Amino acid sequence: LIGIVSIVSLAYVFLFSPSSDNTNSSSISSINGIDDDDWERTRQRHVDHAHDDADLREGEIGEQGRAARLAGTIRNSMKNRKNSDIGEIMDEMDHVNAFGESASTSTKSTSNRLLDKSKSFLQDQKQKMFELRKKMGREREENTQVEGKKKKKKKKFLMPLSSFENIPEPNLKTMTFRLPSYDENDGISEEIQFQAYVQPHVSKFYKRNDSGNHEIKMKTKTAKKPQFHGMAGKFINLSKKRLQLNWFGGGQMIYIADSAPFQAVGTSTFPGHLFTFSTKAKSPSSKTNNGHGHQGQNAASSSESEIVHKMNVVSGTSVYYYDPYYNSTTHKIDLESLHNDLNKDELEQYWLQRRNLDFGKIYYNFTGREWLSLYPKRKPPYHIMWNADYFGQEHWVVSEEAHFVREPPENLLGMLSYDEMMDESVLYQKRHLKDYRQSEGLHSKSQGHGHTHDKLFLNMTLKVLSCAPRVFEIKNFLSHVEVDHIVHMATGMKLSLSTTSGSDGYDRRSDTKTRTSKNSWVGRSRSPIIDSIYRRAADLMLIDEALLRHRDKSEQPDNGDDVRYSRGNSAEDLQLVHYAKTEKYTAHHDFAYPSAFKEHQPTRFATLLLYLNEGMKGGETSFPRWVNAETSAKLSVVPEVGKAVLFYSFLPDGNMDDLSQHAAEPVIDGEKWLINLWTWDPTR
Repeated sequence: LIGIVSIVSLAYVFLFSPSSDNTNSSSISSINGIDDDDWERTRQRHVDHAHDDADLREGEIGEQGRAARLAGTIRNSMKNRKNSDIGEIMDEMDHVNAFGESASTSTKSTSNRLLDKSKSFLQDQKQKMFELRKKMGREREENTQVEGKKKKKKKKFLMPLSSFENIPEPNLKTMTFRLPSYDENDGISEEIQFQAYVQPHVSKFYKRNDSGNHEIKMKTKTAKKPQFHGMAGKFINLSKKRLQLNWFGGGQMIYIADSAPFQAVGTSTFPGHLFTFSTKAKSPSSKTNNGHGHQGQNAASSSESEIVHKMNVVSGTSVYYYDPYYNSTTHKIDLESLHNDLNKDELEQYWLQRRNLDFGKIYYNFTGREWLSLYPKRKPPYHIMWNADYFGQEHWVVSEEAHFVREPPENLLGMLSYDEMMDESVLYQKRHLKDYRQSEGLHSKSQGHGHTHDKLFLNMTLKVLSCAPRVFEIKNFLSHVEVDHIVHMATGMKLSLSTTSGSDGYDRRSDTKTRTSKNSWVGRSRSPIIDSIYRRAADLMLIDEALLRHRDKSEQPDNGDDVRYSRGNSAEDLQLVHYAKTEKYTAHHDFAYPSAFKEHQPTRFATLLLYLNEGMKGGETSFPRWVNAETSAKLSVVPEVGKAVLFYSFLPDGNMDDLSQHAAEPVIDGEKWLINLWTWDPTR
């Protein structure tokens, strides 16, 4: 092999030196053993067209020998190198062609014929090598793809060890119904069955005891009427015009939202509120607080818009609509006008909303609750829901994402790439950072990816605070190190000195003060600690962590029918929220009303609140409409460092839970810090 490499190297040096006449002549004379004077005389005779047969014969022999040696060298090189250094061999062949093109006129006249022969041979070899390289390239590409698939192939999701019992929801009841027919030619509609959630009697929310008269005593109790009278408001535009939803409050019309044709919009509201649909929706200029938990805007004046419909909110009714084709007196739809006015697509959207209203009436009669979703598009949640059978009920989950108890150095806290978040072997080798974590008594060895990992565990307990809505408390979800890291990532601040005092807590080591807004956002890939919090949250909610980030096709389940994996992800970035003294967030819902065009009706499914400080006066998270038999007052959750609160915006049958309305109570003294993690169903 060394000899072959030496020969090829010498051939390259002597044959492919710069292409001036003298240099090429010198190279050939060196190969053929002819001294420079003889070669110069021969070259001169060729130039002067005084061909000497002996010299020409000698030149031919030398040229032939050179070509033979070069061809032999390349053949041996290819034979011995086989698949390695193919590029270098082909470069050598290219140099032969370059030599033939750049040689002097006299040299060409001497060796054209022999060079043609050698070039023909070399060209044939080059073509074979080219085909070989193409074949190897294809194989290499295929191997790379295979390796890539092996690398990205995600193991099947296995739920973490927990107390979850995979049994059917006991409060789902079969509702059998027929939708009304609006056209005599339609005949009687088919019988349909729907699994509807029926809220249990309040007595079921209290755990049984050994007392014989406990059940009789509890059945005599009824749910207390809440002091808070708020509710969800859903407003549907069944016209082909784009309309503007306004709220009349404080002596003026307040803009709420634009409503596209055959779509729904909404906001939190109270009995006695007046809403209008109006035309000519303009961008209002001034903002004002509408009392609905967000900032509203002054609507266009009456001279600039036409009110087409008024809606007075009454207790117990959340759904309102404007239908220009429906006669409220005769309770009939003007089918002739409807078909004349709307095209095929518009008719489809109209009937979707109309049928949904009809379904809502049947649902209300069966469950005693209004239907806020869109039938039949909205299915039961794809994600798992923890059951909340009675107050104080506890569930447990074991997560491999143990607490960080020491902050790793900066060089270990860089942003994560997609591969690092997806590939478990990379995560354990480079990003798990177990030396900075603390395990709670459980240890195990996990072997995979060619490595043995020392697994650490965190035990999490969910305690039921409310059954309707479903609200859970999880203490010590975050460690103090993680709390500081979250705030520092978002604001450049540290709360380690202020978590129990509510003082400033600004990190004096940081030169940048970023406390200029009420909230900021932190993405999952920001650091290994943030990624670990997402994974822990996924374990808590019994969701595949891959659903809380972007995925590729290799992470689609084998059956391919789980829409959650199809695209997008089910989680938003962490939202860091800061409340100063007197600040609050009035009662509101986290869900929204998706466009009717969206097949699976995605919206926020669950909210995970993570408290970052404590000791302030006020600032509780309240659920003013929780169902219980003891008090009419709101359920208030007091912030504690590292504590989490989980609640759902959905019911098990796919309806949105109106009772999930919640508020951030005013901070009376001190300040409040928390982060939100919103999870969508099925995806964003």
